[in-house]
Amino acid sequence: MTNATWPVNKPIPTFQTAREEAEFWSKYGPSIAARSNLTKAETVLLQARCRLPLLVDGPCASRRDARLFLDRGARALSAKPSRVGLTECRGIVASAAERGAATVAGLFGESALGSIAGLALASCLPRHELDLPAELSFHLMFSEQILRFPVAVEGGAIKLRSEAGLAPLIDWELVARRRPG
Repeated sequence: MTNATWPVNKPIPTFQTAREEAEFWSKYGPSIAARSNLTKAETVLLQARCRLPLLVDGPCASRRDARLFLDRGARALSAKPSRVGLTECRGIVASAAERGAATVAGLFGESALGSIAGLALASCLPRHELDLPAELSFHLMFSEQILRFPVAVEGGAIKLRSEAGLAPLIDWELVARRRPG
């Protein structure tokens, strides 16, 4: 088994049934598969038929959702601070940890400023055998940020600043120059 997800730039084949998709993922051989465009019912059905953990992504938006998926066999959940807030994410993480499931700090199209909350969450996630990397790289697509420093990957990691809060990290002069009107 490899510790990888299906490549982002490679289209996922179209499947007629959840069984067909489960068989595909099992043959492909990653340690985890990520799908974000499934309904809650489709996610539960697919996980029930799939040998490898399915990362429950978009449909998991609360601690209640986390429990629903965990009750039905989910083994990996995505927590997205920019989507549902840190309080809900902490609930998702706690529910997963209680059941021995993995969690990942998930992508939600954050700027560098938004990614800091997700990175803070990622730094507190319990260790798990799947050891999922944080999916917080969307900010790298932007040509300009409002932070005083870049949130850059160095040596395969991002070092968080020690300042408390977000306001001291913002380049307020840049914000003022970009203000409309």
